[in-house]
Amino acid sequence: MKPEPPRIEAGGPIRVLIAYSMMAPLRASFQALGSRFQIEFRTIEDRPGIDALDDPELEVLIASFPPRDRRRTPRLRWLQLASAGVDHLIEEAPWSSGLTVTNARGVYGPSIGQYVLSEILRINEHTDERRVLQLAHRWADGALQEHLTGRLLRGQTAVVVGYGGVGRELARLLDALGMRVIAVKNRPEVREDQSYHVPGTGDPTGVIPERIVGLDELPAVIPLAGVVVLTIPLTTASRGLFNAGLIAAMRPDAWLVNIGRGPVADETALASALAGRRIGGAVLDVFGTEPLPPDSPFWDAPNTVVTPHVSGGDASSPHILADLLTENLRRYAAGEPLLNVVDPVRQY
Repeated sequence: MKPEPPRIEAGGPIRVLIAYSMMAPLRASFQALGSRFQIEFRTIEDRPGIDALDDPELEVLIASFPPRDRRRTPRLRWLQLASAGVDHLIEEAPWSSGLTVTNARGVYGPSIGQYVLSEILRINEHTDERRVLQLAHRWADGALQEHLTGRLLRGQTAVVVGYGGVGRELARLLDALGMRVIAVKNRPEVREDQSYHVPGTGDPTGVIPERIVGLDELPAVIPLAGVVVLTIPLTTASRGLFNAGLIAAMRPDAWLVNIGRGPVADETALASALAGRRIGGAVLDVFGTEPLPPDSPFWDAPNTVVTPHVSGGDASSPHILADLLTENLRRYAAGEPLLNVVDPVRQY
């Protein structure tokens, strides 16, 4: 069922609270929206602070959570998140009480796409091994020099699991290098993406992949990949999706990159496959438990890159987010459909 747009009173003032500290320096970005918007900037980034809100006129909340008790915010109609993921809201399901929830999918596509591309290049160019030799003042020759020659990406296959904003921007970058892209998504028949995207990025019309297949075809396409990238959001259905069977189906030289959410993959099976060198390696930016515990096997696993959930942002991200927020606020005032409305059934 398609989510209904929030209902607003025509012509009346619209009170908005932006609770993210990163947005405060960008006040000027919202001035062009006009005087109808009564926008307040406050830093309330924890759950107790949001729950303590007492604002009978608040209509739009830009924050990570809605108040649990909405009696003190009776006019609240719309929650806009700064995150693409909504897994932190699934248990409470604020959309089930009539609240429209929109996320930030598409905002972080350029940053995450660049992160994944940099790691794929790092792996195939043997960057770390070359650096070790430089630090040792050692010139490679013979077989070692041949080993350190970069492996051409052109013609290699990438399987991108999840074809939203991140997956589409990654496909654009990999396609530019001549890689074959196979996209896997929940509804393969829906090629176009109506979500927000940074102009000039991504693959809004879905023309880049050689194939777009459903999740049921994962076992057939995983063995084709030199690299598998998990960008799929964490939902009730996707938890543990990339299971031991799919990990076992990977080629011995294939790498897994997870920049979606840790629990999408079976971390126990993945750690075992890495320890046994049954796959080429892994680049992991997200984990089931964060921060990653000091005793996690991933820290010392062979051919494993661990980063602390940093793929999604840099100094430009708030500016891109501001573009999405101002467009959605304009649409809200005009009674137009909002971008990135979370589907209550699909949970993204």
